[in-house]
Amino acid sequence: MNQKLILLYVILYSITTNAQWTNYTKSNSGLVDNSIRTIIIDKKGNKWFGYGASGKKSGVSKFDGKTWTNYTSQNSGLCNDTVYSMAVDLNGVKWFCTDVGVSSFNDTVWTTYRMTDGLVSNEVKYVAFDSENNKWFGCRSGASKFDGKIWTNYTNNGLSDGVIAVAIDSKGNKWFTVEYGGVVEFDGTNWINIRYAQIFTSVAIDSKDNIWFGSYGACKFSNNLWTDYTTTNSNLADNSVSALAFDKQGTKWIGTFSGVSKFNDTIWTNYNPSNSSLPAYSPVRSIAIDSQGTKWIGTENGLTVFNNSFLNTADTKAESLQIYLNFANNTLFIKDLIDNAKISIYDLSAELLVSKQINCNQIDISNLRSGVYIIKIETSKEIVTRKFIKQ
Repeated sequence: MNQKLILLYVILYSITTNAQWTNYTKSNSGLVDNSIRTIIIDKKGNKWFGYGASGKKSGVSKFDGKTWTNYTSQNSGLCNDTVYSMAVDLNGVKWFCTDVGVSSFNDTVWTTYRMTDGLVSNEVKYVAFDSENNKWFGCRSGASKFDGKIWTNYTNNGLSDGVIAVAIDSKGNKWFTVEYGGVVEFDGTNWINIRYAQIFTSVAIDSKDNIWFGSYGACKFSNNLWTDYTTTNSNLADNSVSALAFDKQGTKWIGTFSGVSKFNDTIWTNYNPSNSSLPAYSPVRSIAIDSQGTKWIGTENGLTVFNNSFLNTADTKAESLQIYLNFANNTLFIKDLIDNAKISIYDLSAELLVSKQINCNQIDISNLRSGVYIIKIETSKEIVTRKFIKQ
């Protein structure tokens, strides 16, 4: 067998901190409540946090990366301070669903809509937007559609029992989860009831148009087939699923009452208080992922931020580090590597594949499949990352 030695120039990117987890609470930030029910990220990258603790006058908070701004019914046009959910429409307008109506905010003007304006109910649980920017609201006694001028209300097929959540797929089909169990699909003409007996608390649609539901476990609906993931048949952290989000690589981030599960369709990875900065005894209520891949996780005891964006660094023409791959014996050679370094190798979905201390410049990568990887090298003086390709 001919040995093949390939030289790769992998570009330097320095990490200024080793901390990937950050916690925010009332005591160390501008949060006004530790119970975070919903999170959205607007088109400018601002993070919005809605508080759902009953009886507390908390409202919503905006964080631009430096400054916190709090909005309540007392200092703004927000119609109520208990916010069930939020969303950003195609024009960048923020919508806030409360138990006395829904408020919109375009960064200048607040507008509130109630039953007197056309809503089927003042208690609004959820809002989603179709490709024409029509607003679809899930309410206590049905669903409402608003095209900017005309309201249309729907109470058929069990919707009058109350709609918990709404999602719209790439074909324009609407998916409603119903208060007393089941899912209702609307294709614009036909209404279809699916899986009556089960209560689904959340719904989200991945890049492949698979419909995911949070319930007793995580449930996927694809090509008219259901796949259920529970603690019995998978490594899901907990059967109480309360939040769903998907990153750019298609990895599922699933919030539960016992932490966060990450699932890349093959491997499960769980984050909980024992191996992360997630607070103990604190159900995860919401997850949002920003453009850098950072996860913003809302819990009953504050906000936890998981920043693994170093895995998505772009190469620059800075000083380079030479990495040699010997495909014959599956060995990675790193020139001028300092002894006693900690080596971590990740795939592009942030899955940690290798973690070890080494005192030489050779690393066995025989267990890695062909693909692009990121190696993190930690020494006593610095932390750097490099991308490399195994063919």
